Amino acid sequence: MKLKIIVLLSLIASITYGQNSPKVLKMSLDQVIQKARGESPEVILSKARLDNSKWQLKLFNTRLKPQLNLNAKLPTLTRNIIQDNITQEFVSVSSMVTGVDLEYSQEIAKTGGRVFASTGLSRNDDFGNVFGDPVSYLSNPITVGFNQPLFTFNDWKWQQKIEPLRYEEAESRFTEEQETAASRAANLFFDVYINQIRLKTALVNKANADTLLRLTRGRYSVGKIAENELLQMELSNKRSESTIASSRLDLQTSTEQLRNFLGIKEAVTFELEPPADIPEIIIDTEKALSEAVKNRWETISYERRLLESEQDLVKAKKEQGINGNVFASFGFSQTGPTLPEAYANPTNAQQVVLGIQIPILDGGRAQTAIKMAESNLKVAKLQVEQDRINFEQNIILKVNQFALLRDQAILAREGNEIALKRYDITQKRFTIGKIDVTDLNLAETELDNSLTSYMQALKAFWAGYYELRRLTLYDF
Repeated sequence: MKLKIIVLLSLIASITYGQNSPKVLKMSLDQVIQKARGESPEVILSKARLDNSKWQLKLFNTRLKPQLNLNAKLPTLTRNIIQDNITQEFVSVSSMVTGVDLEYSQEIAKTGGRVFASTGLSRNDDFGNVFGDPVSYLSNPITVGFNQPLFTFNDWKWQQKIEPLRYEEAESRFTEEQETAASRAANLFFDVYINQIRLKTALVNKANADTLLRLTRGRYSVGKIAENELLQMELSNKRSESTIASSRLDLQTSTEQLRNFLGIKEAVTFELEPPADIPEIIIDTEKALSEAVKNRWETISYERRLLESEQDLVKAKKEQGINGNVFASFGFSQTGPTLPEAYANPTNAQQVVLGIQIPILDGGRAQTAIKMAESNLKVAKLQVEQDRINFEQNIILKVNQFALLRDQAILAREGNEIALKRYDITQKRFTIGKIDVTDLNLAETELDNSLTSYMQALKAFWAGYYELRRLTLYDF
């Protein structure tokens, strides 16, 4: 039988072992890629990291929104002996204080300050007061104020720029990790497919070897060939058995790797359908570069890293100089033995606090910290520039390499077709006794090698394509 059957066997059925055969999954390369992008454990983990980044950004944004807090002072009982400030006698005191405050506050990101408004009420029960009212109330109907740092580093201002970039970077990373999963899945797809082809080829070669061994034994029995040729054919037959065993092991291993990568729990075998042809994909270098710069997380990372270094420099300068803080509040308060009296005719209550800190002697610490931050910023700029260059050079290299992969795959396919024809002719000539077993074995080896080369070239082409998609996050 002509060995063109090897070509037909490239569209293979799944390999089953024993009576309890596992489930057969018929999948094309596109189907494997889509499953890897959506269901592989690596992508699921990446999605969880993206969700975490999303909640981090939301948490930051909530800190910039108005806050309303209710602070309750549960009954606080005090029983003690203290010295009276007037009589200087030691007296026993026994009291209980309860209270509640409601505060509305808002962070001001542009200035780093905070404004607030509050209202509150406290009650004091004096159990040892036998001359006056045992109960008194303290009300603060309304108090408004602000707390504003002066000359200090405003962390809010910088984080408003950096935190959204972190999330953008996480989104871009997730998209890239999906393409990474696609690239990995393509490699595993062809690993399984190549091993299936190798096993089928090994089975066909074994069947041919059995047929040729019987023919050789017949020739030897009538004295047409020497014993050496018979022994060489028997050795070739044994090698084909060994090839089958190793091919089975390779197929089982690659099948498990693909199954695990796709997150498939049950035992399966794959019936894989490779792409029907080698498509002509023309990738323009400038297009690849522009898409990579627009889509990749590294581009966002460069901006974030520079912002963080600039932030550190501003922080170093601000923290080493004059620092101050202004706190001011204005409101009303009143006290009385009853609730109505505690809110009647409230009096003004103001508080203004201005604090200033001026460094006088620090042993050169301030200047050193600033110089270090300036040096770090310079290093960050140089590193980002070098990373940009490496990033672009890698894209250009991969585009140039991909241009050759299709040509190599086509050449390997043509070489395999030639090797197949040569083996077909060689087998016929051996059958009629025109050549010896050495020439036959050589033709079979060349056929196996050419088929392997073609499969590897096909794998390299698709792996190169999905690698470019990963590097540019663009579907060409």
